[in-house]
Amino acid sequence: MVTPLVRVLLIAESGLGFSPLLERLKNFGCQCHLVSSCLDGARLIEQTSFDLVLCSGRTENFQSLLSAARSSSASLFRYLMVEHGCWWVPTIVRGEPCSRWLAFRDSEFPGELYKLVREVG
Repeated sequence: MVTPLVRVLLIAESGLGFSPLLERLKNFGCQCHLVSSCLDGARLIEQTSFDLVLCSGRTENFQSLLSAARSSSASLFRYLMVEHGCWWVPTIVRGEPCSRWLAFRDSEFPGELYKLVREVG
């Protein structure tokens, strides 16, 4: 039996901030794509099916990304810097606006990400 490939879109100015996460996703067997803007991410979501979208805290054209994610079956998590670290905030889950999920600390997110990848794949 062939395991379906989990497709992940990462949106950040550079891949450096996502390097540890990118390595972990590849170890999970995910196919990862990296773009540098929310607008490029929105365009790619409209053209290609993604299971997970991970976005740095960028706000420019974030509405375009939200609209594209709502029109898909992807789950969108946004990385937000806070005083002592960061939070991963679920924004869209499987194409639906998310209000019931809690944000994850940076140290908690890899475990949650693993669970999400297993659910999708």
